[in-house]
Amino acid sequence: MTCDECRDMLQDLVDNEVGPAERSALEAHMTTCVECARLHRQLSKFTTTMVKTMAPLKTNVDFAGQVLARFEESKSDLTRMPDEAAEPPAPRTWPVWPFAAIVGLCVLTGLAMLFLKKAPEPAATLSKGRELARIMTFDDRGWSEAQGTGSIYNGNRVEAVEAPGKTVELDFGAEGGAVAVLRSPCKVQIQKSSRQIELAVLQDAPGRIQIRISRGDKKALELKTLLVSYKLAKAMVPLGEAAVVDIEPGAAGELAVSVKKGSAQIFNASEKEDVAEGYARTIPQSGPSTPAIQAKSNTFDWADGK
Repeated sequence: MTCDECRDMLQDLVDNEVGPAERSALEAHMTTCVECARLHRQLSKFTTTMVKTMAPLKTNVDFAGQVLARFEESKSDLTRMPDEAAEPPAPRTWPVWPFAAIVGLCVLTGLAMLFLKKAPEPAATLSKGRELARIMTFDDRGWSEAQGTGSIYNGNRVEAVEAPGKTVELDFGAEGGAVAVLRSPCKVQIQKSSRQIELAVLQDAPGRIQIRISRGDKKALELKTLLVSYKLAKAMVPLGEAAVVDIEPGAAGELAVSVKKGSAQIFNASEKEDVAEGYARTIPQSGPSTPAIQAKSNTFDWADGK
C-alpha cells in the first residue's frame, strides 16, 4: 500500500468503515510509515474532539422537580376562591394545569428516551482460558486491554499469545450454539452484524481455530453464519446445524479447512465452494481452492487437549 492510498482511507479507518482486509493493510503500512501514522493520530484526535464538542446538551438534574413545582403553583392559582368584593366570577372553564401536566410529562418522557441509551450486548464471552487471553479495545489512544468479566464486544480483539499450544474458547451464545476454540498464539478481531459473526485472523499470530456448532433452530435464527477470514481467504460455517470444522491459516496466507461434522464453504474473490463432511480443502489468497481430500482422523484432536 502506498502513502497516497493510505491517506485516502484514513478517515474511513477512523470512522470504522473499512473491512478487516483494508484495516490490516492500513495498520501494516502505518507500522513502517511514521508520517501516515502521525496523520492517523491527528485525524483520530480531531474527530474525537468534534464528537465531544457536538454532543447533545443534557438537562439539569433539577429540571423535573422545577417543572412539577410550577404545575403545583399553577394549580393553586387556578383553584383559589375569588374575593367576595370582586366582580362575579366568569363562567367556569376547564383548568389549564392538567393539560400543562400532560405536556410536561410528555416532554420528560421524550428527554428520557433521547438521553438514556441501552447498553450494548456482548458479541461473545471468554468461556475458557480467560487467564491466557487479553481482550483489546480501540479508542483515540489506540489499542488497550479492556478490564472486565470476559465479555467481548463488536470490534474487540482477542489475543491468546502468552501460552503457546494452550487453547482459549469463545462462546457466541445459545442462539446459534457456536463456540470457537483458539490455539495460541492466535489473535482475532470480532465483527458482528445482524446476520453474521466474523473472526478476522491477524497475520502476526494466526494460530489455529476450530468451530463447533452444537444446536439451534436454523429457520428461527437471526444469525446465519460464522465466518473466519485470513485477509482475502475465507471459510464460512452455517449456524443452526451441528458442525465441527478445523481451520488452520498457513504461512502463505492460505486457509486449510477440514470438516468433521456438517459442512463449510470456502472462497476468496472467487465463487464459494463446498467442503463436505469428512473432507478437507485449502483456499489460497487468490485463485481456485485445492481438490477435496479425505480429512485426517487426528486433525481435530488438538482442540480436545489430546
